[in-house]
Amino acid sequence: MTTAHLDTRPAPWADDAACASTSPDVFFPDKGESSAAAKAICHTCPVIGACFAAAQEIKPQFGIWAGMSVRQLAEARKRERETA
Repeated sequence: MTTAHLDTRPAPWADDAACASTSPDVFFPDKGESSAAAKAICHTCPVIGACFAAAQEIKPQFGIWAGMSVRQLAEARKRERETA
């Protein structure tokens, strides 16, 4: 029997990400807490495009990815499907 393996290695671009030197807690605020700090960091990131592509692939359930909430990422996926 084969079991699925989750690749937990960092993406090649991750070392260049603005979030690499920031506490992960910033990108996973508790419900009702502001995500503004995380989004501000993302918007300065040189690899935001790679982060967005990765987020669209993995479809995260929590956190801020490429300056977007998971809801915003889902809306972006929907827009992409509608225009494809």
